[in-house]
Amino acid sequence: MNLKTFLHKQDRAEFATKVGTTKNYIDQLCIRQRRPSPELAQKIEEATNKQVTCLELLYPDQHQTAQA
Repeated sequence: MNLKTFLHKQDRAEFATKVGTTKNYIDQLCIRQRRPSPELAQKIEEATNKQVTCLELLYPDQHQTAQA
């Protein structure tokens, strides 16, 4: 699952605070304008109970190909 889908009905500002970043940065991650650091990717994976994985966040293009 990608981050945008996971956060569809959640408060992005609250989630951002939980993982130690800003809502603006989370928004950029959701539209794949930026990629997180490995450390932030790990925090997001933990905060989403592994529904969004580090691999999905760090290598979204490769992850989509593997899922298809």
